[in-house]
Amino acid sequence: MIHQVCPNPELLQQLYTGPLGAHVDTFAQQMLGQGYASSTAKYAMRVLAAFSTWLQRQDLTVTDLNEQHVEDFLYDHPWRRRPRRSDRSVLGQLIAQLRDHGVIPLPVVEAHHCACERVTGDLQHYLLHQRRLVPATVSSYLDVVRRFLDHHRLGPRCAHRSELALSRSAEVYESRGRRVAVAQL
Repeated sequence: MIHQVCPNPELLQQLYTGPLGAHVDTFAQQMLGQGYASSTAKYAMRVLAAFSTWLQRQDLTVTDLNEQHVEDFLYDHPWRRRPRRSDRSVLGQLIAQLRDHGVIPLPVVEAHHCACERVTGDLQHYLLHQRRLVPATVSSYLDVVRRFLDHHRLGPRCAHRSELALSRSAEVYESRGRRVAVAQL
């Protein structure tokens, strides 16, 4: 299966001998199953190989992975001056797959003190676990929701706004999906 998306023997060796080796076939199978073009899957394998090498240099194992390691890798990697948008997405898909298979734990959600934080936390959970969006996309959506709440003075000082509900945040999310500007809401 992996030979379809990674015909380069040196790259294969790099993938299989690194910390991600046991999960590469599953990831390649997932990409092909989701209908990715072979060129996209091949590029994703190169990103995974570079990430696996970086993990080895950092003395990290697969079970140590989280979104911060992805950010550190993207910052540290030589191509950081011109990374592709898909690099973060590929690694986000990898982390989601590893979480789905129970290899790495779900991110810990902090206790929220005000209604706005609870709403954004609930929305984050919904987007990650029910909609199964990658963390980078979720972060982007949460930024929109926070700007909306701040714009309508429901932001960080919203401790007395307990009437806020997840459904309203979901409406903001859905509006963004329809490309409606936050200012128009």
